[in-house]
Amino acid sequence: MIRFLTILILLSFIYKAAYPKQSETLVFEVFKHIYNQQFHQAESLLESEKNQIDPFYFDVLRIDLSWWKSVFSESNDDSKYFQSVLKDVAENNQGVNQEYKITKLILLSYRLRFELKRYNIIRAALLRSEIKNLLLEINPTDLNYGPDRLKLFHLYRSLFDYFDSLINPFFLNKKRTARTKALSEIEHFTHDGDLVVSTLSSYFLGKIYFNIEEKHQKGITLFKNLSTTFPQNTLFRELSTQSESKS
Repeated sequence: MIRFLTILILLSFIYKAAYPKQSETLVFEVFKHIYNQQFHQAESLLESEKNQIDPFYFDVLRIDLSWWKSVFSESNDDSKYFQSVLKDVAENNQGVNQEYKITKLILLSYRLRFELKRYNIIRAALLRSEIKNLLLEINPTDLNYGPDRLKLFHLYRSLFDYFDSLINPFFLNKKRTARTKALSEIEHFTHDGDLVVSTLSSYFLGKIYFNIEEKHQKGITLFKNLSTTFPQNTLFRELSTQSESKS
């Protein structure tokens, strides 16, 4: 009996050790499908492997998948579905604990992108304030998260700090310093070994170089690298071409 219990305990430890690695592999696989515009494959894999994917990343992938579907199709149905996914994720993650707040941060960031895409400036301004307050509440040292998830949080915080420094017209010197620091942090994440972190940071930094910083050659490099990683992504190819024409 003791031997049997010992085997069960050992198996449980083996499963716990293997689960994160299996989950990570599935996350990257779904992510690759999304950014190669293989939305059906991404949906099928998410549905069939739901129980094997870390709940946090499952929510993030659902949101990201529905967002890009709405961007590429520009149909009302996909736009409504994206909003329904945001609502569903919010309802399934009720709470005030520190760990939920990162999910909420990502959720609000996508809502902000959605409202800006619709030129709903008032709603976007309200969401910006909500995100700013949420960032003040989050203490990374209290989070029981792995390094990759924490890097995702720090990336979103750096992106917010960068764009916030552009919006706020006061304390220009202080804002310029914050902007430079945030830009450096985003650049650092483009070299990260985590596919999700490096892809998101490269995409946003490429847009920043192209539309704000006017460093078009750097933007070209990022978009071309993204096109190499995700050869079926038409947006990355288009951005690379647009950047090239601006250089």
